[in-house]
Amino acid sequence: MKVLHVVMLAGCLTACEMVAPVFDTTKPLTVTEGQSELQGSSVCCNSLSELPFIDITKVSNEDYKFDRTAPAFSFSTGKSFVRAFRLPLNVDAMSIEMDAVIKDNVFVPTVDFYNSSMVLVKRMLPTEFVYKPARFVQGDVLEGRFMVTNLTAAEDKKIAFMVIYTTDAVMQEKTKIIHPAKLFAIANGTV
Repeated sequence: MKVLHVVMLAGCLTACEMVAPVFDTTKPLTVTEGQSELQGSSVCCNSLSELPFIDITKVSNEDYKFDRTAPAFSFSTGKSFVRAFRLPLNVDAMSIEMDAVIKDNVFVPTVDFYNSSMVLVKRMLPTEFVYKPARFVQGDVLEGRFMVTNLTAAEDKKIAFMVIYTTDAVMQEKTKIIHPAKLFAIANGTV
């Protein structure tokens, strides 16, 4: 099971909702189990505009799983579980923070940002996600940050939708992480 932790902060919104489990005890799927689950899932939609969009209306901190509970979609880069969001256009600025949690494996995201006509405005590639080693009670993560500034953007560049998915090529790759014993040695200044 893959989890992508998404935090969205809007500059002129004041409501706050926190939804984050302190401990996630679910056993992650192996890569083979995850790919099998993906291949067994039926495609939800024929076009991006038909995806089930999650409306973002306030400051939120949410966890989204990319497994059989998420819709599957066939992108030109391959079939993937997907999460799609409708972003508010009436905010000055919005900070989007994404953490792909690394357990036995990780969902390495590609993030597409579309305008209100579903025309691609920006793509955040997997290489733009930074590896952050485990610290305190937080495990290893791939971290991505993006700022949406619709107030100053041209009309055709205002970001209205965000779609998170992965690609066949990325699913064949490996992600390097620092072994916990090495992190312990670094933290304690030992060789």
